[in-house]
Amino acid sequence: MNNFEKAFKQLILIEGGYSNHPYDPGKVTKYGITESVARSHGYKGNMKDLSLDIAKNIYKKSYWDINRLDEIKDYSIQEEIFECGVNCGPSTALKLMQRAYNTLVTSNYLNVDGKIGPKTISSINNYKFLDDLYDTANILQGFRYIELAEKDDKYKAFYKGWIRKRVKIKYN
Repeated sequence: MNNFEKAFKQLILIEGGYSNHPYDPGKVTKYGITESVARSHGYKGNMKDLSLDIAKNIYKKSYWDINRLDEIKDYSIQEEIFECGVNCGPSTALKLMQRAYNTLVTSNYLNVDGKIGPKTISSINNYKFLDDLYDTANILQGFRYIELAEKDDKYKAFYKGWIRKRVKIKYN
């Protein structure tokens, strides 16, 4: 099983099946794929009928490949960018990882632009304290959820689930 397959299997455990929550900004979703994203990938059917294979293809193209995650050497960092990207957006996930990296180093800072390029890939791949990088990115993801819940009460319906299922500190 390759790293994408492994991360996708974990993601589906978090995302679940069909949902149409009135406070969800994504509105109708299946396997965490919003209807607008499914439509942008050419899906024309009822969202309740979206197959796991179609969802997997969308995740691979729009959340894994777009962030060049096969070029990141560490699986936990790949999975963190992927999972955060699904919930917060691929660019936001990279911004959080770039901020996490910048928080831990004293030079060679990354532009926090949400874009994956050679410098971001090289910096992450050559960083020696990957558990710290992972944990810091997760803390920033958790803080993002706090900010959303503070800004708009509708996000409070999701806050506890986000924290329980998505913020996973590895600190030993």
